[in-house]
Parts: sequence; structure tokens; C-alpha cells
Amino acid sequence: MKKDNICFPQKLETNRLILKKVSAGDIKYSNEILAAIKESVPVQKEFCPWGKNENLETVEKYIKNVIKRWKKHDSFLYFIFNKKTKDFLGEVSLHSFVKWNKTAEVGYWLANSATGYGYCQEAVREIEKIAFQYGLNRLIIKTDSTNKKSNKTIQALGYHLDGVLRQDSYIWDLQIIDDTNYYSKLKSELK
Repeated sequence: MKKDNICFPQKLETNRLILKKVSAGDIKYSNEILAAIKESVPVQKEFCPWGKNENLETVEKYIKNVIKRWKKHDSFLYFIFNKKTKDFLGEVSLHSFVKWNKTAEVGYWLANSATGYGYCQEAVREIEKIAFQYGLNRLIIKTDSTNKKSNKTIQALGYHLDGVLRQDSYIWDLQIIDDTNYYSKLKSELK
């Protein structure tokens, strides 16, 4: 697998979701994205403190940065939409490629109102299929050891807990250091 030659699809679909490559036209979703971030801050603040100071300008900068990273083949981020309602639900991505190990990290984030419906699992399963189809052998997901919802989701997806990185995550606005659970799934384990 040569990361430089990866050309992931611009759009993926599941039974209930559309996963859309982030593009310049997605600036129009800035208000929806900002609203999703703001609704999630009270629930996710101890795991994702980044949302507290977001505004339209920072969201638009973020979208532009995601587009640049896609062009560099550094990160492949998809916005997640409900297929039926067209509502913005969150994001799923592949990033942190290590081409000699055929490894990448999966990242995801859902609006608080979109959790509890299995959307995250559905989106990650679609990303897994594409990642393994394009030659990756191992996917990694990292999460805060105290984030029960995220750990439960990752385990339900069949990822193996490889270990705990002790005091690996500094949450600056809470002034705490947490442990990170390090999970993986191999291509041979895809069901």
C-alpha cells in the first residue's frame, strides 16, 4: 500500500448514512457543525475540550484545513449525514498513516443528539471496509480510558484492547492527565 496513491471515494453510503468527503462547498454546513459542537460540549467537555471556544470562523478554518489534509493524503475525513433527513451527525476519518506498517488511525465524533443510535458503529464499519480494501492491514482507535461510551462503541466494533498508555492525554482546560486506551483491528479480523 502506498499512501500517496490512495484515492478514497468522495462519497460512501450505508443503510442509514451518507459519508461525504469534506469539500469547499461544505462551508455551508458551518452553522450545523457549530450547533452540533455546542450541543456536545457539556457531555464531551472532559474528553474533547476543543469545542468550548468554537465559532463560525474557527469551524470554517477547520473545514479548509481538512480539505488541505485530504489533498496531501494526510487525513481522509468524511462528514456523516443522516440519509433520510440529510442532517449533519458528525465525522469519521482515517489519519496518522504509517505506510511501512500498513496502519492508520480511525477517528470519529458525533453530535450528542446523534449518539445511541448505532450511527458511529455504522460509519466506522464502512471506513474499515474501505481502509482494508485499499491495502491497510491494521486500524487503531485511541480513546480516553474514562470515556465509557467510546470504549463501549470500540469494543462493540470488535477492536482488541492492545494496552493502556498511562498518563498519555493532557486535558488542558481541566488541568488533568488521563490514560489512553489503545485498540486495534486487523484486516483478518474484519467480519
